[in-house]
Amino acid sequence: MAVQQKIVIVRHCESWLIFQAEAISFRSGKLLRWTTFGQTTFGRRSQ
Repeated sequence: MAVQQKIVIVRHCESWLIFQAEAISFRSGKLLRWTTFGQTTFGRRSQ
């Protein structure tokens, strides 16, 4: 019984961590895209 509960908790933590990592990567990817977009537009302006 205790072992089963531990497995459930571990699985829940893993899924939560994966979700957090996905959210962070999504946010950073958005930010990265935005900065690269800004850089390219700025670069075009300067040229």
